[in-house]
Amino acid sequence: MADDKLALCLWFATEAEEAANFYCDLFPQSEIASVDRSPSDWPGGKAGDVITVGFTLLGVRAMAMNGGPGD
Repeated sequence: MADDKLALCLWFATEAEEAANFYCDLFPQSEIASVDRSPSDWPGGKAGDVITVGFTLLGVRAMAMNGGPGD
């Protein structure tokens, strides 16, 4: 993937996939690498919900995570 010396992690309540797509459309050298979804229902959501999105942002490894509200 990209440079392994730095990794960016962005926390979202529910918008990780939308945010990753937005940033990848906005910046060059950016692309979605993976989308991990919940295999089954869980207390915070349902099967198929996006949990994490792996992507590169300007060539830097990044991850967007749906972690719920950050109370």
